[in-house]
Amino acid sequence: MPQIEKIKFLRIKIIVMQAGKVKKYVILGHSAAAISAVEAIRSHDPNGEITIVAAEKGLAYSPVLLTYYISNRLDRKGLFFTYKGFYQRNRINLLEGISAIGIDPEKQLVELSDKNKISYDRLLIATGSSARKLRFCDPDLPGLFTLKTIADADGILAHSSSKKDILILGGGLIGLQSANALAGANHKVTIVIGSSQVMSQNIDYQCSSILSKALPERKFKVLYNTSVTQLESFSDKLQATLNDGSTLSVDMVIAGKGVIPNTQMTKGSGIKTDWGIIVNQAMQSNYPNVYAAGDVAEGEDFISKEQAVVATWPNACLQGKTAGLNMSGKDIHFSSLNGNVTGIFGKAIASVGFSGKLQEGYSETKFLNPLTSVYRKLVFNEVDEIVGAVFLDAISDIGVVRNMINNRIQVPEHRRERLVRGPIRFYIP
Repeated sequence: MPQIEKIKFLRIKIIVMQAGKVKKYVILGHSAAAISAVEAIRSHDPNGEITIVAAEKGLAYSPVLLTYYISNRLDRKGLFFTYKGFYQRNRINLLEGISAIGIDPEKQLVELSDKNKISYDRLLIATGSSARKLRFCDPDLPGLFTLKTIADADGILAHSSSKKDILILGGGLIGLQSANALAGANHKVTIVIGSSQVMSQNIDYQCSSILSKALPERKFKVLYNTSVTQLESFSDKLQATLNDGSTLSVDMVIAGKGVIPNTQMTKGSGIKTDWGIIVNQAMQSNYPNVYAAGDVAEGEDFISKEQAVVATWPNACLQGKTAGLNMSGKDIHFSSLNGNVTGIFGKAIASVGFSGKLQEGYSETKFLNPLTSVYRKLVFNEVDEIVGAVFLDAISDIGVVRNMINNRIQVPEHRRERLVRGPIRFYIP
């Protein structure tokens, strides 16, 4: 074979080998973002090697459902959203009970807690978040719990079965849902809230006021504008000292004071972080083959265009899907849109997009039915685009509103009164 032909042949052979190279995907984490990424990868790359590094042992489960589990409205099996065959069908190498403790993006290596190292072509960090620890007491104090993992939930179930007085710290979703789950004839529940309203991060004051009226009917004591300054063991009880100097003696405490992204494995790696791992719309970090998704990722907010961590289940699924598609060769962009749908104290609550204090140029249109306590609010920006909504007890059309926000639908002022009453089936500009 002539020399030139040999060179051409070798080049073609190398190109074919490179094109056929099996990618090595490593995913840190084992919940919504991770599983969504796996499904996205497999939809476009059936041959790549996928390794999941899971800190907990067992199948993937939904932390969102843990309050249903501790209330005995859902059995343990109902928490899981994968099955053993899922890992076999998708040819996943699942490393259970192992955490990532370091990343070397230059060498494309992940250091694991079992002293091993694994290499990757594409890395997804989907390690989620952990419950924020209390600063005024020993985080391992007997009788003090958070609710973020199955182990947390099992501990609460075991402890609460023989205890009566329960103190809940925090008036957000976790705090209220925990209170809702444990309220009953055998439990006396006190909720301590640092602000003047419940769910201050999700709904406005008017909606919160309506929701709060449902609390006494469920045997709760709520202390607003109150905080705990000290928590310590006292005989077989826990004694909480409040900011006014008074004390509460309780059997157990559940802290729902927010979450912190699990970014510790990126320390010293060069991967940029702020509150979470900073990513672009493709879910890429400052290293193009290192991605992040879910509670650990700080991506672009659809409304403000600023970087933000949106720690919701739907967002984790969408970010994970986006990351997985891009890791397998696609070019998909995504911006986070905050939102929640939940039920508390017999009330259905939904919020999407902007729900905070009005900023310059923004306006809102509200509807309240005093007979049914139905409350609905729509928020518009300076160019009449709908940018947010808060609904209470009439929430069936929140998905339509989300689509309107995503499509930047403009609603002139004269059409807003009718629109806010709902239900919104569709909207023609």
